[in-house]
Amino acid sequence: MSVAHAITALFASFFCGISALEAQSTTSGGSSTETMVVGLFDAPPFAEAFTKPDGKVIWEGSSIRLLESIADELQMQVAYRSGTEAEILDALAAGEIDFCASPIAPTTVNMRRFQFSHAYAAVGIAAATRVNSSVESDFQLVLAALAAPSRSHLYGISLVALCIFAILVWLVERRKGGHFEPHPWRGIGASLWWSIVTLATVGYGDKVPVSFAGRFIACAWMLASLILTSLITATIVGALTMRTQGNGTVHSAADLLHVRVAAVRSSIAADWLSTLNARFLQTKTLEDALQLLERERVDAVVAPELPLAQEIRGHAELQMVPTRFAEEYLCFGIAPKFDTAFVHRFNVALVDAIPRLARSEFPRSAPALVEPPSQLPPPTEPTP
Repeated sequence: MSVAHAITALFASFFCGISALEAQSTTSGGSSTETMVVGLFDAPPFAEAFTKPDGKVIWEGSSIRLLESIADELQMQVAYRSGTEAEILDALAAGEIDFCASPIAPTTVNMRRFQFSHAYAAVGIAAATRVNSSVESDFQLVLAALAAPSRSHLYGISLVALCIFAILVWLVERRKGGHFEPHPWRGIGASLWWSIVTLATVGYGDKVPVSFAGRFIACAWMLASLILTSLITATIVGALTMRTQGNGTVHSAADLLHVRVAAVRSSIAADWLSTLNARFLQTKTLEDALQLLERERVDAVVAPELPLAQEIRGHAELQMVPTRFAEEYLCFGIAPKFDTAFVHRFNVALVDAIPRLARSEFPRSAPALVEPPSQLPPPTEPTP
Protein backbone atom coordinates (compact mmCIF):
# COMPACT_ATOMS: atom_id res chain seq x y z
CA MET A 1 0.00 0.00 0.00
CA SER A 2 2.85 2.35 0.79
CA VAL A 3 4.27 1.93 -2.72
CA ALA A 4 0.87 2.63 -4.26
CA HIS A 5 0.47 5.74 -2.14
CA ALA A 6 3.93 6.93 -3.14
CA ILE A 7 3.17 6.47 -6.85
CA THR A 8 -0.15 8.26 -6.48
CA ALA A 9 1.50 11.18 -4.69
CA LEU A 10 4.19 11.36 -7.36
CA PHE A 11 1.64 11.61 -10.19
CA ALA A 12 -0.40 14.16 -8.25
CA SER A 13 2.61 16.40 -7.71
CA PHE A 14 3.59 16.01 -11.37
CA PHE A 15 0.18 17.15 -12.66
CA CYS A 16 0.04 19.98 -10.11
CA GLY A 17 3.39 21.21 -11.36
CA ILE A 18 2.17 21.17 -14.95
CA SER A 19 -0.95 23.13 -13.97
CA ALA A 20 1.15 25.70 -12.13
CA LEU A 21 3.45 26.18 -15.13
CA GLU A 22 0.47 26.64 -17.43
CA ALA A 23 -1.03 29.20 -15.10
CA GLN A 24 2.28 31.09 -14.93
CA SER A 25 2.59 30.98 -18.70
CA THR A 26 -0.91 32.39 -19.06
CA THR A 27 -0.13 35.23 -16.66
CA SER A 28 3.33 36.25 -17.82
CA GLY A 29 3.78 34.81 -21.26
CA GLY A 30 0.78 36.03 -23.23
CA SER A 31 -0.97 32.77 -24.08
CA SER A 32 -2.79 32.69 -27.37
CA THR A 33 -6.00 31.65 -25.59
CA GLU A 34 -6.03 34.84 -23.48
CA THR A 35 -7.50 38.16 -24.55
CA MET A 36 -5.28 41.13 -23.78
CA VAL A 37 -7.12 44.34 -22.88
CA VAL A 38 -5.52 47.33 -24.61
CA GLY A 39 -6.14 50.92 -23.56
CA LEU A 40 -6.50 53.83 -25.97
CA PHE A 41 -6.59 57.58 -25.55
CA ASP A 42 -6.65 60.25 -28.22
CA ALA A 43 -3.11 60.99 -29.44
CA PRO A 44 -3.17 61.79 -33.17
CA PRO A 45 -1.68 60.63 -35.46
CA PHE A 46 -0.65 57.60 -33.38
CA ALA A 47 -4.16 56.83 -32.07
CA GLU A 48 -7.23 58.80 -33.07
CA ALA A 49 -10.98 58.20 -32.92
CA PHE A 50 -13.13 58.66 -36.04
CA THR A 51 -16.91 58.55 -36.36
CA LYS A 52 -18.30 56.83 -39.44
CA PRO A 53 -21.43 58.08 -41.23
CA ASP A 54 -23.41 55.31 -39.55
CA GLY A 55 -22.38 56.66 -36.13
CA LYS A 56 -19.91 53.88 -35.35
CA VAL A 57 -16.67 55.06 -33.74
CA ILE A 58 -13.40 53.47 -34.83
CA TRP A 59 -9.82 54.05 -33.75
CA GLU A 60 -7.00 54.38 -36.25
CA GLY A 61 -3.34 55.26 -36.08
CA SER A 62 0.20 54.00 -36.49
CA SER A 63 0.50 52.85 -32.87
CA ILE A 64 -2.64 50.72 -33.15
CA ARG A 65 -1.44 49.08 -36.35
CA LEU A 66 1.95 48.44 -34.81
CA LEU A 67 0.49 46.86 -31.68
CA GLU A 68 -1.82 44.63 -33.72
CA SER A 69 1.17 43.45 -35.73
CA ILE A 70 2.94 42.59 -32.46
CA ALA A 71 -0.17 40.76 -31.26
CA ASP A 72 -0.18 38.67 -34.43
CA GLU A 73 3.47 37.82 -33.90
CA LEU A 74 2.88 36.77 -30.28
CA GLN A 75 -0.39 34.98 -31.19
CA MET A 76 -2.40 37.14 -28.82
CA GLN A 77 -5.94 38.44 -29.10
CA VAL A 78 -6.77 42.02 -28.14
CA ALA A 79 -9.85 43.91 -26.99
CA TYR A 80 -9.80 47.70 -26.78
CA ARG A 81 -10.91 50.12 -24.08
CA SER A 82 -10.82 53.92 -24.48
CA GLY A 83 -10.70 56.83 -22.08
CA THR A 84 -8.72 59.91 -21.23
CA GLU A 85 -4.95 59.73 -20.89
CA ALA A 86 -5.08 59.90 -17.10
CA GLU A 87 -7.75 57.17 -16.91
CA ILE A 88 -5.84 54.82 -19.19
CA LEU A 89 -2.56 55.28 -17.32
CA ASP A 90 -4.26 54.72 -13.97
CA ALA A 91 -5.88 51.55 -15.31
CA LEU A 92 -2.54 50.33 -16.65
CA ALA A 93 -0.81 50.93 -13.33
CA ALA A 94 -3.62 49.09 -11.51
CA GLY A 95 -3.44 46.10 -13.86
CA GLU A 96 -6.99 46.63 -15.17
CA ILE A 97 -5.61 46.71 -18.72
CA ASP A 98 -2.58 44.91 -20.13
CA PHE A 99 -1.16 47.40 -22.62
CA CYS A 100 -1.54 50.99 -23.71
CA ALA A 101 -1.52 51.36 -27.49
CA SER A 102 -1.41 55.15 -27.41
CA PRO A 103 2.17 56.42 -27.18
CA ILE A 104 3.66 57.17 -23.76
CA ALA A 105 7.00 58.75 -22.90
CA PRO A 106 9.00 57.01 -20.15
CA THR A 107 8.80 59.75 -17.53
CA THR A 108 10.18 59.25 -14.05
CA VAL A 109 6.69 59.17 -12.55
CA ASN A 110 5.31 56.60 -15.00
CA MET A 111 8.37 54.37 -14.77
CA ARG A 112 7.49 53.77 -11.13
CA ARG A 113 3.92 52.78 -12.09
CA PHE A 114 4.30 50.38 -15.03
CA GLN A 115 6.73 49.05 -17.64
CA PHE A 116 7.70 50.36 -21.07
CA SER A 117 8.58 48.82 -24.39
CA HIS A 118 11.45 49.93 -26.59
CA ALA A 119 10.93 53.35 -28.19
CA TYR A 120 9.33 53.20 -31.63
CA ALA A 121 8.86 56.92 -32.42
CA ALA A 122 10.09 60.36 -31.40
CA VAL A 123 8.08 63.54 -31.02
CA GLY A 124 9.17 67.11 -30.40
CA ILE A 125 7.96 69.30 -27.56
CA ALA A 126 6.49 72.55 -28.91
CA ALA A 127 4.28 75.42 -27.79
CA ALA A 128 1.24 77.28 -29.06
CA THR A 129 0.48 80.94 -28.44
CA ARG A 130 -2.17 83.46 -29.43
CA VAL A 131 -1.99 85.28 -32.75
CA ASN A 132 -1.38 88.96 -32.07
CA SER A 133 -1.86 90.94 -35.28
CA SER A 134 -2.22 94.49 -33.96
CA VAL A 135 0.02 97.30 -35.18
CA GLU A 136 1.02 98.04 -31.61
CA SER A 137 2.26 94.48 -31.10
CA ASP A 138 4.34 94.67 -34.29
CA PHE A 139 5.91 97.92 -33.13
CA GLN A 140 6.62 96.47 -29.69
CA LEU A 141 8.14 93.39 -31.31
CA VAL A 142 10.51 95.49 -33.45
CA LEU A 143 11.56 97.53 -30.42
CA ALA A 144 12.12 94.35 -28.43
CA ALA A 145 14.25 92.90 -31.21
CA LEU A 146 16.31 96.10 -31.51
CA ALA A 147 16.77 96.25 -27.73
CA ALA A 148 17.82 92.60 -27.42
CA PRO A 149 21.17 92.13 -25.60
CA SER A 150 22.50 90.14 -28.55
CA ARG A 151 22.34 93.34 -30.66
CA SER A 152 24.42 95.43 -28.26
CA HIS A 153 27.71 94.63 -29.99
CA LEU A 154 26.26 95.87 -33.30
CA TYR A 155 25.23 99.19 -31.82
CA GLY A 156 28.56 99.55 -30.03
CA ILE A 157 30.51 99.00 -33.24
CA SER A 158 28.30 101.49 -35.11
CA LEU A 159 28.74 104.17 -32.45
CA VAL A 160 32.50 103.74 -32.24
CA ALA A 161 32.89 103.75 -36.02
CA LEU A 162 30.68 106.84 -36.34
CA CYS A 163 32.83 108.78 -33.87
CA ILE A 164 36.15 107.62 -35.34
CA PHE A 165 35.27 108.62 -38.91
CA ALA A 166 33.83 111.96 -37.72
CA ILE A 167 37.05 112.82 -35.87
CA LEU A 168 39.22 111.69 -38.82
CA VAL A 169 37.30 113.89 -41.25
CA TRP A 170 37.51 116.86 -38.91
CA LEU A 171 41.29 116.42 -38.41
CA VAL A 172 41.86 116.32 -42.18
CA GLU A 173 39.38 119.06 -43.19
CA ARG A 174 39.67 121.61 -40.36
CA ARG A 175 42.37 123.67 -42.09
CA LYS A 176 41.01 123.36 -45.65
CA GLY A 177 38.52 126.20 -45.30
CA GLY A 178 35.53 124.00 -46.04
CA HIS A 179 32.51 123.02 -43.95
CA PHE A 180 34.45 121.86 -40.89
CA GLU A 181 35.68 124.71 -38.68
CA PRO A 182 38.98 124.52 -36.76
CA HIS A 183 37.13 125.16 -33.50
CA PRO A 184 36.93 121.73 -31.76
CA TRP A 185 33.33 121.93 -30.55
CA ARG A 186 31.81 123.41 -33.68
CA GLY A 187 34.08 121.47 -36.04
CA ILE A 188 33.59 118.07 -34.41
CA GLY A 189 29.86 118.78 -34.09
CA ALA A 190 29.66 119.40 -37.84
CA SER A 191 31.67 116.25 -38.60
CA LEU A 192 29.42 114.17 -36.33
CA TRP A 193 26.39 115.51 -38.20
CA TRP A 194 28.02 114.55 -41.51
CA SER A 195 28.88 111.08 -40.15
CA ILE A 196 25.31 110.44 -38.98
CA VAL A 197 23.83 111.62 -42.30
CA THR A 198 26.22 109.33 -44.17
CA LEU A 199 25.40 106.36 -41.92
CA ALA A 200 21.70 106.89 -42.57
CA THR A 201 22.44 107.07 -46.35
CA VAL A 202 20.50 110.36 -46.49
CA GLY A 203 23.21 112.44 -48.15
CA TYR A 204 22.04 116.03 -47.60
CA GLY A 205 25.26 117.49 -49.04
CA ASP A 206 25.33 120.41 -46.60
CA LYS A 207 28.63 119.14 -45.10
CA VAL A 208 31.18 117.56 -47.45
CA PRO A 209 34.95 117.01 -47.35
CA VAL A 210 36.93 118.83 -50.06
CA SER A 211 40.45 117.38 -49.76
CA PHE A 212 41.61 114.10 -51.29
CA ALA A 213 42.28 112.53 -47.89
CA GLY A 214 38.91 113.66 -46.59
CA ARG A 215 37.06 112.20 -49.56
CA PHE A 216 39.02 108.94 -49.21
CA ILE A 217 37.89 108.72 -45.58
CA ALA A 218 34.34 109.56 -46.67
CA CYS A 219 34.36 106.72 -49.22
CA ALA A 220 35.48 104.25 -46.57
CA TRP A 221 32.76 105.44 -44.20
CA MET A 222 30.11 105.18 -46.95
CA LEU A 223 30.99 101.53 -47.57
CA ALA A 224 31.03 100.79 -43.84
CA SER A 225 27.68 102.57 -43.45
CA LEU A 226 26.09 100.32 -46.09
CA ILE A 227 27.20 97.23 -44.15
CA LEU A 228 26.01 98.54 -40.79
CA THR A 229 22.68 99.70 -42.22
CA SER A 230 22.14 96.32 -43.82
CA LEU A 231 22.77 94.56 -40.50
CA ILE A 232 20.30 96.81 -38.66
CA THR A 233 17.70 96.31 -41.40
CA ALA A 234 18.18 92.55 -41.22
CA THR A 235 17.52 92.73 -37.47
CA ILE A 236 14.15 94.38 -38.06
CA VAL A 237 13.22 91.98 -40.88
CA GLY A 238 14.20 89.02 -38.71
CA ALA A 239 11.97 90.28 -35.90
CA LEU A 240 9.01 90.62 -38.29
CA THR A 241 9.70 87.16 -39.71
CA MET A 242 9.56 85.68 -36.23
CA ARG A 243 6.30 87.57 -35.78
CA THR A 244 4.72 85.94 -38.85
CA GLN A 245 6.04 82.45 -38.07
CA GLY A 246 5.50 82.37 -34.36
CA ASN A 247 5.35 84.58 -31.34
CA GLY A 248 7.22 87.58 -30.05
CA THR A 249 7.51 86.42 -26.44
CA VAL A 250 8.40 82.71 -26.66
CA HIS A 251 11.49 81.84 -28.68
CA SER A 252 13.33 79.41 -26.42
CA ALA A 253 12.80 77.16 -23.43
CA ALA A 254 14.09 79.92 -21.14
CA ASP A 255 11.19 82.17 -22.21
CA LEU A 256 8.73 79.66 -20.73
CA LEU A 257 10.03 80.51 -17.27
CA HIS A 258 8.69 84.08 -17.58
CA VAL A 259 5.22 83.53 -19.07
CA ARG A 260 2.05 81.76 -17.98
CA VAL A 261 2.13 78.19 -19.30
CA ALA A 262 -0.39 75.33 -19.40
CA ALA A 263 0.18 71.62 -20.08
CA VAL A 264 -1.80 68.40 -19.78
CA ARG A 265 -1.47 66.74 -16.38
CA SER A 266 1.00 63.78 -16.22
CA SER A 267 1.91 64.23 -19.90
CA ILE A 268 5.27 64.31 -21.67
CA ALA A 269 5.17 68.09 -21.75
CA ALA A 270 4.34 68.35 -18.05
CA ASP A 271 7.28 66.14 -17.12
CA TRP A 272 9.61 68.18 -19.36
CA LEU A 273 8.42 71.45 -17.83
CA SER A 274 9.07 69.99 -14.39
CA THR A 275 12.69 69.33 -15.34
CA LEU A 276 12.97 73.05 -16.20
CA ASN A 277 11.56 73.96 -12.77
CA ALA A 278 8.89 75.91 -14.65
CA ARG A 279 5.60 76.80 -12.99
CA PHE A 280 2.63 75.82 -15.14
CA LEU A 281 -1.10 75.22 -14.95
CA GLN A 282 -2.15 71.58 -15.36
CA THR A 283 -5.29 70.65 -17.32
CA LYS A 284 -7.14 67.42 -17.91
CA THR A 285 -6.99 67.53 -21.72
CA LEU A 286 -5.16 69.45 -24.42
CA GLU A 287 -8.43 71.04 -25.52
CA ASP A 288 -8.89 72.45 -22.02
CA ALA A 289 -5.41 73.98 -22.15
CA LEU A 290 -6.09 75.59 -25.54
CA GLN A 291 -9.33 77.07 -24.23
CA LEU A 292 -7.37 78.70 -21.40
CA LEU A 293 -5.02 80.12 -24.03
CA GLU A 294 -7.93 81.53 -26.04
CA ARG A 295 -9.35 83.16 -22.92
CA GLU A 296 -5.93 84.72 -22.20
CA ARG A 297 -5.67 82.87 -18.90
CA VAL A 298 -2.26 81.59 -20.04
CA ASP A 299 0.30 82.82 -22.58
CA ALA A 300 1.44 79.48 -24.01
CA VAL A 301 0.43 75.81 -24.14
CA VAL A 302 3.23 73.25 -24.20
CA ALA A 303 2.50 69.81 -25.69
CA PRO A 304 3.90 67.21 -28.12
CA GLU A 305 4.37 68.80 -31.51
CA LEU A 306 2.16 66.58 -33.70
CA PRO A 307 -0.96 66.49 -31.49
CA LEU A 308 -0.61 70.20 -30.80
CA ALA A 309 -0.34 71.07 -34.51
CA GLN A 310 -3.44 69.04 -35.32
CA GLU A 311 -5.43 70.37 -32.37
CA ILE A 312 -4.93 74.07 -33.17
CA ARG A 313 -6.18 73.67 -36.75
CA GLY A 314 -9.65 74.55 -35.54
CA HIS A 315 -8.43 77.62 -33.65
CA ALA A 316 -7.75 80.48 -36.06
CA GLU A 317 -6.53 82.74 -33.26
CA LEU A 318 -3.80 80.31 -32.17
CA GLN A 319 -0.45 79.56 -33.76
CA MET A 320 2.54 77.26 -33.31
CA VAL A 321 5.86 78.57 -32.04
CA PRO A 322 8.50 77.55 -34.63
CA THR A 323 10.97 76.45 -31.94
CA ARG A 324 11.19 72.75 -31.03
CA PHE A 325 12.19 72.77 -27.38
CA ALA A 326 13.06 69.10 -26.87
CA GLU A 327 12.56 65.63 -28.35
CA GLU A 328 10.91 62.79 -26.45
CA TYR A 329 10.83 59.10 -27.35
CA LEU A 330 7.50 57.24 -27.38
CA CYS A 331 6.86 53.70 -26.14
CA PHE A 332 4.04 51.27 -25.45
CA GLY A 333 2.94 50.94 -21.86
CA ILE A 334 3.02 47.42 -20.39
CA ALA A 335 1.27 46.39 -17.17
CA PRO A 336 3.61 45.68 -14.23
CA LYS A 337 2.28 42.09 -13.85
CA PHE A 338 4.24 40.85 -16.88
CA ASP A 339 7.67 39.38 -16.23
CA THR A 340 10.96 40.30 -17.88
CA ALA A 341 10.85 37.36 -20.30
CA PHE A 342 7.53 38.46 -21.78
CA VAL A 343 8.65 42.10 -22.06
CA HIS A 344 11.72 40.86 -23.95
CA ARG A 345 9.50 38.84 -26.34
CA PHE A 346 7.31 41.91 -26.83
CA ASN A 347 10.32 44.09 -27.70
CA VAL A 348 11.66 41.52 -30.15
CA ALA A 349 8.28 41.44 -31.88
CA LEU A 350 8.19 45.26 -31.84
CA VAL A 351 11.57 45.57 -33.58
CA ASP A 352 10.51 42.93 -36.11
CA ALA A 353 7.12 44.54 -36.76
CA ILE A 354 8.32 48.07 -37.56
CA PRO A 355 9.79 47.32 -41.03
CA ARG A 356 6.92 44.94 -41.85
CA LEU A 357 4.38 47.60 -40.96
CA ALA A 358 6.14 50.10 -43.20
CA ARG A 359 5.44 47.78 -46.15
CA SER A 360 1.77 47.38 -45.24
CA GLU A 361 -0.72 48.93 -47.65
CA PHE A 362 -3.93 48.41 -45.75
CA PRO A 363 -4.01 49.83 -42.21
CA ARG A 364 -6.47 48.27 -39.79
CA SER A 365 -8.85 49.93 -37.36
CA ALA A 366 -9.70 49.11 -33.78
CA PRO A 367 -13.37 49.03 -32.75
CA ALA A 368 -14.04 51.70 -30.14
CA LEU A 369 -15.36 50.87 -26.69
CA VAL A 370 -16.02 54.11 -24.89
CA GLU A 371 -16.42 52.80 -21.33
CA PRO A 372 -13.88 54.34 -18.94
CA PRO A 373 -11.28 51.94 -17.53
CA SER A 374 -12.78 52.19 -14.04
CA GLN A 375 -15.93 50.49 -15.36
CA LEU A 376 -14.42 47.87 -17.61
CA PRO A 377 -17.00 45.20 -18.52
CA PRO A 378 -15.99 41.65 -19.39
CA PRO A 379 -14.19 41.61 -22.75
CA THR A 380 -16.51 41.33 -25.72
CA GLU A 381 -15.70 39.48 -28.89
CA PRO A 382 -11.96 39.92 -29.34
CA THR A 383 -10.34 41.46 -32.36
CA PRO A 384 -7.56 39.21 -33.65
